[in-house]
Order: sequence, then C-alpha cells, then structure tokens
Amino acid sequence: MSAPDISMPWPIRDKRPNCTTDEQLVRIVITTANQAVDILSRTATAHEPDRPAEAGHIRQLSRAIAGMTLDALFTWPRTGM
Repeated sequence: MSAPDISMPWPIRDKRPNCTTDEQLVRIVITTANQAVDILSRTATAHEPDRPAEAGHIRQLSRAIAGMTLDALFTWPRTGM
C-alpha cells in the first residue's frame, strides 16, 4: 500500500465582494479541518490490514478533530454575519 496523498491545496480566499473576513476565516477553518480528517481517515484505512489497533486510534483522533471543529464553529462569534 502507498501512503495517502497529502498534497491538497491550501484554502483559497473567497473573492466575492460581499464576503466578510469572518466568512473567509470560517471557510479556512472548515477546509483545514476537512483536510486533516480526510488525511487521517485515509491513513487509518491504509493501516487497517496490518495495524488495526493503530488504525482505530487514528480514527479516534480524526473524530476528535471533527468534533472540536464543530464545537468551535458553533461558538464562533457572529459579528456582522
């Protein structure tokens, strides 16, 4: 098996004239978290056959990151959005 591809592009800023800085920051947070969860999930899948305990731990880490990101987004200050 090969290692997962981690060459994902960095989140691009929204060029719309009515997009606020807060909206751009939220988009960057979501994109970054999605990339981290995706990389961890693919890594866990790649290691499942030969290292199931480690794969399970990586999946737990992936879920923790997703949960922390959701918690942070639910409490994100709503200024001008």
